Amino acid sequence: MSARLKTVVACIMLSTAILMTFNAVAEEHLKKHIHGSLKNDIYTSPGRDFRVHVPVHEATGGAVRDESGKRGDTEIAQVIFTDDFGAFYRIVSTKTTRSMDDVMNVFHDVRKKQILETPRGREIHVIDVEKEGAEMTVTTMDNGDAPKVQKPDLVTANIIFTANGRIYHLIAGYTLFGNRTVEDASNEARQDVEVLLAGFEILDGDKHSK
Repeated sequence: MSARLKTVVACIMLSTAILMTFNAVAEEHLKKHIHGSLKNDIYTSPGRDFRVHVPVHEATGGAVRDESGKRGDTEIAQVIFTDDFGAFYRIVSTKTTRSMDDVMNVFHDVRKKQILETPRGREIHVIDVEKEGAEMTVTTMDNGDAPKVQKPDLVTANIIFTANGRIYHLIAGYTLFGNRTVEDASNEARQDVEVLLAGFEILDGDKHSK
């Protein structure tokens, strides 16, 4: 092997090592309070019933947390992705005897609701406004007054459907502050939830339990 070729190979190996290290650091930064797994920007739920491409980035303060619990015969698990710029994504997986329509009672201020027939079956699409629902705060100062800390409203786009005996609820939120209108935030959230859905995959828990 020529000296030049050896140099090229060494550079490639070094670049690969750096990239692998960067990805490992990024995943470690994102891995906050989770019971599921995170590998190659893919989050897999603890029950191995779904996985999703991580929709936030380490460079913008991306973080992930998940939790699960049981109430009576209902099992609920959720994962939440956020960043320092107000991004908000949530996936809720519910195993219950209740109907998909019963999930509607979680909404606060419905602005739009659609029921669609898709290749996944019947879906409920909802635009909702959660009063002071953002996971970030905004500090403002007016004419030298003391700083005022506010928690903005959160406009969410929601997609709900059933699969493998579970109800899946995908949410993307867009923080409402400044001159941003509910309509503007709704359009952004709707696009974000479609991106979240595109990176979402239902799994057979038994086959993916290893």
